[in-house]
Amino acid sequence: MENIYIQKTYKNNKATIFLLPTPIGNLEDISANFIGVVNEIDLLYCEDTRKTNYLLKYLNIKKPTISFHKFNEQKRKSEIINAIEKNLKIGICSDAGMPGICDPGIFLLNDLLEGEDFNLTIISPGSAFLGSLLISGLYNDYFTFLGFLPKKEQQIERLLKDFANKKSVIVFYESIHRIEKTMLFLKSILSKETRITVVRELTKINEEIVRGKIRYVSDYISSESYVKKGEICVVLDKNICFGNDINISDDYILLELNNIIAKKNNTKDAILYICNKYNKKKNWLYNLYEKQKNK
Repeated sequence: MENIYIQKTYKNNKATIFLLPTPIGNLEDISANFIGVVNEIDLLYCEDTRKTNYLLKYLNIKKPTISFHKFNEQKRKSEIINAIEKNLKIGICSDAGMPGICDPGIFLLNDLLEGEDFNLTIISPGSAFLGSLLISGLYNDYFTFLGFLPKKEQQIERLLKDFANKKSVIVFYESIHRIEKTMLFLKSILSKETRITVVRELTKINEEIVRGKIRYVSDYISSESYVKKGEICVVLDKNICFGNDINISDDYILLELNNIIAKKNNTKDAILYICNKYNKKKNWLYNLYEKQKNK
C-alpha cells in the first residue's frame, strides 16, 4: 500500500538490521537468540569493539566487529546503505544494555527508515513497549509509556491532550480486539499528518510493523489485509496535534454500532444510543447501516 510501510520481518528476503541488547553486567544473561543471530549476520557494528570482542570471545563466537559510535555515525551511514543494497544482515549492539537508549544509532536508523527499504527489528528487548519504541522510527530522546489506554473515548482524548505539542513520543499497548476502533478514533481526533507505528507480534515469526501517517495506517488496520491476531504496541510521534474540527468518521460510528448490535442483538436500541451519543439523525444512521449491509 502507498503512503505506509508494512514490514513483515520474517516473511521477506530484504536486508535486515538487528538491534542486539547485551548484558549490563552478568555475561550469563545473554540470550540464546543473540548467539544465533550473531552467528548468522554478515556485519556487526558495535559501540566499542574491545568490549564486544570480549563478549564474543566469552561466547566462543568468531565474528569481525566494526566500530559504530557518535563520532563516526554519519561516516558509517554510507556503508550501511551499501550493505542494505546488497541485502545483507546487519547487527548493532552497544557496550551494555539496549542499543538506541542513550547510545549511538537511533537517529541514523530513523533517517534510514525514511528512504531505504529494509527490515528493522530487535531481539530479546525485555519488554514489548521498549522494543517497539526503538524500531518505530519515531523515538529520539524522550518517551512516555501509558500502558493500556482507557476504554472511554473522552478519557483517551483527555489523556492525549496532556501531550499535545510536547516532545515526548507516546507508547501504549492495545488489545487486538480494540485496535481497529482505537485507530479510527485517533484518526478522528488527531491531525491526519500524525505519524504512528503499530507493532504486532514483536520478535515472533508473524512480526509486523506498520509505519506511516495515521490516516493511512488506520485504513490498513481496518482492511482485510491486516491480520487481527497477536500482541499490539502502538507508538505515536512527538508533538501530536489535534484536528481543528473533531469529526468522528462514519467508519468509526459504524464500527461502534456493529459492536453494540453484536452484543445486544437489538438494532433499534443500538441506533438510538449512537444517535444520542454523537448527535446524529436516526434516518441518516439507519440508511448508513443498511448501505453497509448491502455491500
